[in-house]
Amino acid sequence: MHELALIDGVIDAAVRGAGDARILAVRVEVGRAACVCVDALRFAFELCTAETPLAGARLEIDEVDGDALRVKHLEVLDVP
Repeated sequence: MHELALIDGVIDAAVRGAGDARILAVRVEVGRAACVCVDALRFAFELCTAETPLAGARLEIDEVDGDALRVKHLEVLDVP
């Protein structure tokens, strides 16, 4: 299940991109030709974010043409 490895990369990118802000949602684009099972990706996200800054965050997945997987947008709550 390579989705676990893919989600590790998504988590790393999201944490780097958010800085000190709390992450509320991560939107990713998944290419239809990427051989990624969207349900497995969601499961891996829930499993891997349990004790990270992304705990409780939503994973939003947009399926697009191509074979890429990329973090498209972060929804964050700025820390005062």
